Amino acid sequence: MRQTNTKEKILQISIEKISKKGYDNVSIRSIARDVGIKESSIYNHYKNKEDILDKILKKFLDILEETSLESSDLKKKSR
Repeated sequence: MRQTNTKEKILQISIEKISKKGYDNVSIRSIARDVGIKESSIYNHYKNKEDILDKILKKFLDILEETSLESSDLKKKSR
């Protein structure tokens, strides 16, 4: 259970930092520091910074798809 929490925390911290500073201005070291883990521990969860970005994008695409499906279902029901 702890691993999942750390992995999710890495994603959340990464989203916050990248949205504020931009992808190129955020390092693995700074993400690890804010998560409260060693830099090398991030690699137990993600291959590299690009892998983190890929997971962030997938997460947002999944949310958009889910929202779109819910919206489509609502439109069908209101007809």
